[in-house]
Amino acid sequence: MLKWNSDVWGKLDGPYGSAENVPVLLQQLMRQYNQEVFDELFQEYLFHQNTIYTATYAAMPYLAQLACFTSDAEVRKELFLNCGIIETSSDGRDEAPFPASWAELAEDVGSSVCTELYREYVEAIGKLRALTKEVFSYTAQHSIDGMEKRYILVADAAYRGSYITANMLLTFSNGDEYVAVCSACEEDVFIWPKLNLTISDGEKLS
Repeated sequence: MLKWNSDVWGKLDGPYGSAENVPVLLQQLMRQYNQEVFDELFQEYLFHQNTIYTATYAAMPYLAQLACFTSDAEVRKELFLNCGIIETSSDGRDEAPFPASWAELAEDVGSSVCTELYREYVEAIGKLRALTKEVFSYTAQHSIDGMEKRYILVADAAYRGSYITANMLLTFSNGDEYVAVCSACEEDVFIWPKLNLTISDGEKLS
């Protein structure tokens, strides 16, 4: 994993510029998980408008490690679903040795650094995927809202490589249609939620 004091952090980017503050926030989380700190890290440096950044790839191994070793099942669930959202939005799937969009970064920090960052990101996704049964078991025993359930399904689909399904679930809003692309014929697929329409005499139309 990228060392805390590495100058590479300052050359990685987030949605609002440099990622030089990311290791500070990660260290705070590793010492003791705090939801406000995680929210700041996620929203200010790792994820914005379904986009992730080079800082996101570098941070993921630490988040996966925390998810694997925490004794708090609720924290594990939060990390599992949020990292799943990140994986849904990744742009370097199956690109070796690292995403083509990192060409400029590779010139700055070296291709070997980029290769290692991407390799560790892929390994982190594998570690998170291994937590699926544990997270599902926990959520089955605890009451969670519909949005959290959907995000857990997003994460599960992304970790399994079903990115079309994951993106469809991630972009769905209650009352709107699901929009996806069939992986077999590449045609658009639209799925509308079933609505109960009430008519004047009180009967319902489905």
